[in-house]
Amino acid sequence: GTFGGTAIRNIAQWQWSSSSWSGLGGGLNSAATALASWQGELFAGGPFWQAGGLAASRVARWNGSTWSALGGLLDDQVTVLLPLPDGDLVVGGAFGFAAGSMTNGLALRSGGVWSGIGGGVEGVVDGIARRANGDLVVVGQFRAAGGVPANGFAVWNGSTWSTLGFAPIHPAAVLAATELPNGDLVVAGGFGFFVGPVAIGVIARWDGVMWHPMLTTIAGGSVRSLAVAANGDLIAGGSFSAIDGVALHGVGRWNGAGWAPLDTGIASGGTVAQVLSLQNGDIVAVGSFGTAGGVAARNIARFDGVRWSALGAGSVAGLTAVAELPDGDLVTAGPDAVRRWDGSSWSLLGAASPNIVRALAVQADGGLAVGGGFLIAGGLVSPYLAEFVTTCPATASPQGNGCSGSSGTGFLTASSLPWTGAVFRATATAMPPLSFAFAVTGLGTAAAPLPAPAGPACALLVTPNLLELYPTAGGLAHTRFAIPDLPGLAGLAFYHQVLPVELDPAQAIVDLTATNRLALVIGTL
Repeated sequence: GTFGGTAIRNIAQWQWSSSSWSGLGGGLNSAATALASWQGELFAGGPFWQAGGLAASRVARWNGSTWSALGGLLDDQVTVLLPLPDGDLVVGGAFGFAAGSMTNGLALRSGGVWSGIGGGVEGVVDGIARRANGDLVVVGQFRAAGGVPANGFAVWNGSTWSTLGFAPIHPAAVLAATELPNGDLVVAGGFGFFVGPVAIGVIARWDGVMWHPMLTTIAGGSVRSLAVAANGDLIAGGSFSAIDGVALHGVGRWNGAGWAPLDTGIASGGTVAQVLSLQNGDIVAVGSFGTAGGVAARNIARFDGVRWSALGAGSVAGLTAVAELPDGDLVTAGPDAVRRWDGSSWSLLGAASPNIVRALAVQADGGLAVGGGFLIAGGLVSPYLAEFVTTCPATASPQGNGCSGSSGTGFLTASSLPWTGAVFRATATAMPPLSFAFAVTGLGTAAAPLPAPAGPACALLVTPNLLELYPTAGGLAHTRFAIPDLPGLAGLAFYHQVLPVELDPAQAIVDLTATNRLALVIGTL
C-alpha cells in the first residue's frame, strides 16, 4: 500500500532530514502487530512470513539497512508450559512452527531437541494437563487434534488422539483441565453440551465411562483455572460471583458433594487467572483484584485453609500465572515481567516486551521456563519462550553398588534435587517385606564392610555424620533431608545411602544390606 503518498509495505519510518515517510528495505508481506527496539535495532512481530523478500516467520530484525530472520524456535506466542517428570517440556500456544518444523500449537522439547506431538491442533492451545498414566489432556480453542475432530478438548495417549465423547454444542474455549486423586478428569471453560438428556456446562467431570456436570448455574462470569488441593478437593478460579447459588467471588472449592467458598473469596468484580496448590497445602490465587477475604491484596493472595493474606504490597494487575520454586519461593507472570516472592519481599527476575508473559514452568533441573507473546526477555532477544537458569545448580548422581538381600539389590534414587531452603527426598527400592531402614548422610565417602549378619559384599559407602530411622512399605523406603535456606551452602557436596535391616516374625534381625550411595551437590535458585 501507500503511506504519506509513498509506496510502502506494512511498515514505515519517518525521516526528519527529508520530512517524509519511507519504507524499510522492502517491508513486510503482512502486518506488523508488535515493534520493539534494542541496542539500536528494530524488531518486528506479526503474521508475516517475509521481511525484505527474505523468509522470516512472524519475527524479523531491521538493523537500519537490511532485514534478517530472527531464527527463533517458535513463530507465535506460547500460552501454556507443562514440565514432565523426566525433564522434558511440553509447550502449547498459537504457534505453527517449532525449531523449523510444523507442530501446530503443540510441541515437545526433550534434551534440547524439538518435536511435534501427534500433529498438533487446528487452533490455539490454552491448557495442558498430564494424567497419572502419562496421557496428555489438551484444551483450548481448536476444532481438531491430529486431524481428529475435537472441539476444544482432546487426549493424547502417546500414539493416538481421542475425545472421550466430549462434544460441545458451541465452540467456546475450554480453558483448564486437571485430574482428581481418584483418576477422574475435570475440564472447565465456556463450553456447553449434552450427554443424552443431561446438560453439562462450564465444569464437567469424566469418570472413565461418562461425563457429569459439576454445577447447575454460574453467575457473573466463567471458570478460567483449576487446581487440586492437598486434601483432594478441586479448586476453581475465574470471574464468577456464585455457583449453584453459593457466593464464591472468583474462587471456590468442590469437596465431592458441593461448592463452598474460600473465606469470602476475592473482591467483587475481580478475576482469578490461576489458582495453585502449594507444597505446604496453601492455595495461591493471581489475577486482577484488590482484596481477598476482605484483606487488601493486590492481584495475588494466599489462602491457608482459614483466611486469605497478602504477599507484601502485591503486584501489578493482570497477573496470568504463578509457580512455586523448589525452595518455596513464588514467581509470577504478568503483562510486563516475571517477579519473585521470597517470603518477605518482591524482586524483579526479568522484564519482557512488547507483549504479555503468559506461562511459567519450573523444570526438574530448577530452570524456570517462561512463555508468552514477548520478543525480548530480560534484555535478550528471545521470541515467545525464554528460560531462567541458576549459576549454581543442584545435582544428584548414583555411585557404587548395593548388595543383595531377600528382595533383591536395593537401589537409591533422588526423588528431588538438593536446593537451599528445600527438602531433599530419595527413594530406596527392594526393601524386604518385614524391615526398617537407616538413612546415612555425610560429608564424605567410605568403604567399610558392614557387620554381621551382613554379607561380605555389603559396605557402608558414606561417612555417618547423620543417621536417621525410616519405615519401609511396599518394598520402598522414602527418605527426606531438610536443607537450610543459607546461600553459603550452595556448592556443598554431601552423600546419602540407605541400609535396610530385615527382621523375622519374632522381630529378630536376620540380615543387613545396603544400597548404592548418592553423590549430591547443593544448589541455589
